[in-house]
Amino acid sequence: MAGGLLLSSALALLSCSSAKVPDPDGGSSTDLGFAADAQTGGEDAAADAGSDPVDSGVVGGCPALGPLIDEGNGPPRRGDMAFAFDPECRRVLMFYGDAAEPLNCNPSASVFLDDGYAFDVATGRWSSIEVMGASKPLRRARSSGAWDPASKRFIVFGGRYRAGTTGAYTFLNDVWAFDPATKTWEELSAQDAAGAPPGRMNTQIVLDARSNRVVVFGGGKVAAGGISFEAFNDTWAFDLANKTWGELGQHGTKPLGRLFHVTAYDAANQHLYVFGGGGADALTAAQFLRDMHRLDFESDAWSAVTPAGEIPAGRIKATMEYDPARNRLVLFGGHDDGALGNDNDIWTFDIATQTWTRQVEGDVFHAAALGQCDFPADFATIDPASPERRESHAFSILGDIAVMHAGRTDCGLANDTWVLDLLTFTWQRINNSFTGMTCFRSGRQDCMMPGAKKCG
Repeated sequence: MAGGLLLSSALALLSCSSAKVPDPDGGSSTDLGFAADAQTGGEDAAADAGSDPVDSGVVGGCPALGPLIDEGNGPPRRGDMAFAFDPECRRVLMFYGDAAEPLNCNPSASVFLDDGYAFDVATGRWSSIEVMGASKPLRRARSSGAWDPASKRFIVFGGRYRAGTTGAYTFLNDVWAFDPATKTWEELSAQDAAGAPPGRMNTQIVLDARSNRVVVFGGGKVAAGGISFEAFNDTWAFDLANKTWGELGQHGTKPLGRLFHVTAYDAANQHLYVFGGGGADALTAAQFLRDMHRLDFESDAWSAVTPAGEIPAGRIKATMEYDPARNRLVLFGGHDDGALGNDNDIWTFDIATQTWTRQVEGDVFHAAALGQCDFPADFATIDPASPERRESHAFSILGDIAVMHAGRTDCGLANDTWVLDLLTFTWQRINNSFTGMTCFRSGRQDCMMPGAKKCG
């Protein structure tokens, strides 16, 4: 993708695309045990208690979190949220995010959310999270979440916020914990606390349970002028017991500074992996980063990873999780630097052999744009068994499955939920999105007509 087009699409972080195969349902026939794809309700269906009182908890003894959303619906559409999986109660927790819809391939002022939702794997249902007490984090987007198994709580770090639609952002470096048992937030480290790293957005924290700490690499903030970034390559650990910060990764060759990257923690070998992202020139560079690096927690040393064979395209705002049952990393989606833009491909990185494998190709570029932000309906040939292409989504691995939700597509924000079978790499749609779908996934019948456009 040329630098000029990349500037516009990266600013909005969407590329305005669509599809060629008319299959509005998309999804796989694989049955993962959910009452899937009950398309009830309308656009932007929000939490509604209805006749359902509260989420009773997936596992006995797990606390109820709040009212259930009507079956077949999801939380209001969003991107750039914090999320993590609670393995004991088998549910994904999600907080905050940005509800702003890009307009004509240009970014809109952020709409910062301050809500929370939980996805119950056993039932395939979402519930809103009721928060007790007045103390809670500042609403935010582009933050990062992790689950603390020792204390059974959700940890959130960083992100950005501003009160109005113009002016400078506040880049956050505070740490908060949400306790599902009490449904309360606790501030673990205040904004700009002594010894804290600089505030930042668009990074991903990991939870190192062996050392009872949260680890963060990189991230950044908008630089003066608004079209470049201050991109960090530092690594920090927050000690959850002592509530103190300290730097890591002081040996070896550090990765280049970056944000919009993905990280994952191989707990078995105590290795932190970093892939992709963008540097200070992410909005104007012709290419995103596609390099990979590993931090060994025992030696505190960084080293470059040089896989043999094919590797994923450079991309930003993807998701990558460690799959402990198969000792591999799983990468999904993001926004690439080629003709396609948003992606829905799936890659795995085998830890033992240090090699990438493309498991699902997803949509494929087909027809060139007609002009800036003017794309034909058959811009891409769709993979009807995959979700809409996207970035800024949630993606959590839970045993033999992964849960994917929401994010930004070529056509705006989505709020659909999908479950991926990690043994067969087949998708099942749990709830539909009524916005954010390209022509062939929206159910429109005129997508093959001359002049049909990708969205709406």
